[in-house]
Amino acid sequence: MYNKVTIEVFKKEIAVLRSMTGYGLAEVKASFGIIKIEIKSLNHRYLEITTRIPEGFQVFEERIESFIRHKIKRGRVNLFLNIEGGNDSDIQIKINKGLVSKYLNLLKELKKEFKLGGEISLDRILDFPEVVEYKRKRYDLPCCWPDVRRATNKALLDLIKSRKKEGRIIQAELSKRIEVIKELLKKIKKRLPVVLKDKKTQFLKHLKESGIKNLNSEKFNLDLAAYLRNFDISEEITRLDAHLKDFKHSLRLNSEVGRRLDFIAQELNREANTVSSKTQDYQISKAVIEIKAEIEKIREQVQNVE
Repeated sequence: MYNKVTIEVFKKEIAVLRSMTGYGLAEVKASFGIIKIEIKSLNHRYLEITTRIPEGFQVFEERIESFIRHKIKRGRVNLFLNIEGGNDSDIQIKINKGLVSKYLNLLKELKKEFKLGGEISLDRILDFPEVVEYKRKRYDLPCCWPDVRRATNKALLDLIKSRKKEGRIIQAELSKRIEVIKELLKKIKKRLPVVLKDKKTQFLKHLKESGIKNLNSEKFNLDLAAYLRNFDISEEITRLDAHLKDFKHSLRLNSEVGRRLDFIAQELNREANTVSSKTQDYQISKAVIEIKAEIEKIREQVQNVE
C-alpha cells in the first residue's frame, strides 16, 4: 500500500513535459517480411499526420492515423512504413509483351525513317518503362493487421520516449527561468515602497513650492492617493506572482499543457509590460527588462511543448 508521500513522488516522476520534436523506429518480423516503421515529429500548432505506406497496405492508413491520434495530441507527424524481405515466391515478375511489341515497331520505324544503324538489344528493351512488372502476391490483410499494429505501437512508444527525453530538458529550463523571474520580482517588491515614498515626498514638495498649505484635508488625501496609484504596481506584482505559481503548477501536470503554458506566458508578458509603463524607477525598470527577456525565452521554448 502506498502512502501519500510515495504517491506524490510517483506523480512528480510521471509528470514530464513532452516535446513535439522526436523520432521513433520499430521493426517487427512477420510471416510476409519485416515491417519497418519510422516516425518523425516536429512542432505544429495542431496535430497533422502524413503517412507513406506501400501499395497493398494502404488499407491500414486510417487505422494507423487513429492509433497515432490516440497517443499524440499535437505536432506534425510523418510516418513511413516499409515491408522488407519476405519470400521470393511472393514476388511475381511479368513481361509486358504487348508493350515490347509496340516499342519494337516504333524503333524499327525510327531506324527506317532516319536511316539509323545499330541493333535493338534485349538489355535496351528491358530498360524501357513498364516492360518488366514486379508484383507482390496479395496479402491476407486481416492477418497482417496485428503485426502492423504491433510495429506502429512500438514506433509510437519509441517516439514518445524521445519526446519525453527532450521534454525533460525543456521542463528543467522553464523551471530555471521561472525561478529567475521570481527572484527579480522579489527585488521589485522590495524596491516598490521606496519608490512610492519618494513619489510622495516629491508630491508634497511640489505642493509646498506652489504655496498650498492645507495638506491634511480630505481632498489632499484623495489627490495624493490618486497620484500614487499612477506608480503603484502592487496589483501587477500580485498577478505576476499568481501567473508564476500557475505556470509552475502546470509544469507538473501529466497532460498536454503546451497551449496552457503559452497562454500563461502571454499573460506574464502583458503584466510585465504594464509594470514597465507605470514605473519610472531605474532599478525596477532594469528588473522588468530582465523579466521580459526571460519571458521571451519561455515563449520560444513552450512553442515546442505538446
